[in-house]
Amino acid sequence: METSKPLQALLDVLGGYEGNSPSRLDATGWDAFVTEASRHGVAALTSLALARCQAVPANAMRSLEGHYLRNQLRNLRLFGHVASLLERLGAEAIDVIVLKGAYLAQSVYPDPAVRAMADADLLIRERDLERAAQTMRAMGWWQGASARASKHQLPTFEREGVQVEVHWTIEDDGSPFAIDVAGLWERAEPTRVGRAQALALSPADLLLHLCMHTAYDHGWKQFDGGLRQLTDIAAVLRHHGSTLDWHKVVLCAEAWHAERCLSLCLATARDLLRVHVPQVVFDRLTMPGDRWQRIARELCLGNHYTELVQWLPVLARFWIDKRWRGLSRLARWRECLLPARASLRHVYPTLEARAPLLLAAHWRDLAGDVLRIVFDSNGRALLSRERDRRALIAWLTR
Repeated sequence: METSKPLQALLDVLGGYEGNSPSRLDATGWDAFVTEASRHGVAALTSLALARCQAVPANAMRSLEGHYLRNQLRNLRLFGHVASLLERLGAEAIDVIVLKGAYLAQSVYPDPAVRAMADADLLIRERDLERAAQTMRAMGWWQGASARASKHQLPTFEREGVQVEVHWTIEDDGSPFAIDVAGLWERAEPTRVGRAQALALSPADLLLHLCMHTAYDHGWKQFDGGLRQLTDIAAVLRHHGSTLDWHKVVLCAEAWHAERCLSLCLATARDLLRVHVPQVVFDRLTMPGDRWQRIARELCLGNHYTELVQWLPVLARFWIDKRWRGLSRLARWRECLLPARASLRHVYPTLEARAPLLLAAHWRDLAGDVLRIVFDSNGRALLSRERDRRALIAWLTR
């Protein structure tokens, strides 16, 4: 895909935390630059990277600094609640591994405020889940009536606007990967979140987890996090540098059957963010072909899922549902033409809850999607891109 000048400028900045001045942009270009940084969730990081750059217009810098300050306030509140929770769980002799954003912000990024976070992810041994849930409820954490568990985590906990997801593994039970959960605990290393002691994944496990989450995402939205997910991978590579044990990384990827997630993310991060990955690592992995790298790049830099919902809203509900891949062709037709009434009531809340009316509205909107695919170039492009995404999932899990 062709990269716009503002997006290329953003990639230039993210190629290193300091010392990268963006390409010459006019006022419209700077507005687009800030919009892209915000869309990818890296505006606060960009603000830090450009803090000493004199070429940035004042209004663009103010917008970026605003993202930084909002992140800082949000993260301070989140870390305060999470630290108290970790202290309480520690007092109950419940071990916790802090996953992804909360650990990266505190221990990997140069400033905790630059990593945007919507929630905190915690890994707890399955045998301790019930005790941990009881402890959290006693502290005032609650789970909404609509909150649902997945195959790897409890329903989301919330307290005073802060959300915490409690996992017992890092992938769904039915995923194609063979996660060594016991090994994660054996290799975990001590860390701190605020004033609280906790555990973190080993560097090899952390890198592999980030690559799996970026490229596969529990079979849901591949590369949906855009550049934010790639900057996480780049931050880990830069933080650990030459101390990263690549032999362990590759062995772990092979044992988990996740070599392709690893190689695709490393190749994409290398090409877009200029991170160094030893060639010997790629020599040991199944390297992604040009097609898979192109699809990954388009999903990462583009806006596929948002456009899909905007242009093909009915079909998008099915295609983005990770259950869709597991259905037979007949089951897909049945799901598409005769969806469950509960799902239709959710989509059409203003209609009377009678099957004929709900189905009529659904078929009308479904016909609109089909017509856009047949007669609209945007609809055809989205269909083609979605087919590419499905092919990428098949290659990653083969």
